[in-house]
Amino acid sequence: MGDKPWADSLTGPMTYVPTRSAPLTPSPETVADMVSRMIESEWPAAEEDRRLWFTTFGLRDEPDVSCWGGDTEPGAVATAWHTFEDEFVGVHWFLWEGWPRSVVEDAAAEMKEVFSQACGPAASEIRSGRGDWTAYWEFNGRVIDMYFYSGLPPAHLSRREMTPSVQLHVNHAQRAEAEEQQARIESSSD
Repeated sequence: MGDKPWADSLTGPMTYVPTRSAPLTPSPETVADMVSRMIESEWPAAEEDRRLWFTTFGLRDEPDVSCWGGDTEPGAVATAWHTFEDEFVGVHWFLWEGWPRSVVEDAAAEMKEVFSQACGPAASEIRSGRGDWTAYWEFNGRVIDMYFYSGLPPAHLSRREMTPSVQLHVNHAQRAEAEEQQARIESSSD
């Protein structure tokens, strides 16, 4: 772990064992490495601090602009982020859109295993009958929230085509909870 000292404080080592032959952009290893460094870092609050933090991680400071891969190739990934009450809450991506379901599913399983090794078992995991699943970890005051979309439409939707992908959020736990609490209050008053 000498080349990744931040990983020494995690529950387990960040081990990555690829199980597919097609190279993904970004690789699950690249994403896991960045997420691990993020959850160990000092979380920014103000917009100026968020911009510096993005620079630290090599993220582009433009919403919906590809940060990994080309804008038109499979795997092009745009970074998005959100704030609540003028504080940075978190960052998220849709990963591996445009790849076949089996490739995305394998990559999602690899990411889930890496996060479970590093942060312990998921605090919550929910599976649907379509093969979709969500997993949630909380570590070091941060939240990793991961969704695998199989590409199969929910029964209540028309049979429109959907794209398999992984939606990944990395959030400040307290700020995300405050934001969620406000959303619950607003939805209950409707």
